[in-house]
Amino acid sequence: MATPEPSQSYPSDLTDTEWKVVEAIVGDSSKVGRPPRFERRAVINAIFYMVRTGGSWRFLPHDLPPWRIVYYYYSRWRNEGLWQKLHDGLRDAAREARAKKNARPPRYWIPKVCAQLAGEECAAMMLERRCWVGNATFWWIQTD
Repeated sequence: MATPEPSQSYPSDLTDTEWKVVEAIVGDSSKVGRPPRFERRAVINAIFYMVRTGGSWRFLPHDLPPWRIVYYYYSRWRNEGLWQKLHDGLRDAAREARAKKNARPPRYWIPKVCAQLAGEECAAMMLERRCWVGNATFWWIQTD
């Protein structure tokens, strides 16, 4: 008995973290009707392979699901608007990640020139509220 070769990994395949996001949108197919012959991840990887390479549906590699099944899911999900939902979900996740990365300090913290304060008071405050940004040093003093 010949053992089937493991599925080859392609550059267009989803990573595990990407699959978690996509799986939440696509849903679990094992709960409805009979169990599918091919995993949804394999079908989506085949669709992404087609989109990336721009080839013909009939020329999908043999280690991917059959082209008719892949095309069926692609057209079904296109008609249901799943690709738009997937695009919107990924765009929103990217925007949230960028917003967290570019977070600014709260509005009630404003920079002040330390020279306005007395010497010892200024030195004590600098040690507590020192912030390094690039090559510059800023001291943040809370105002009322």
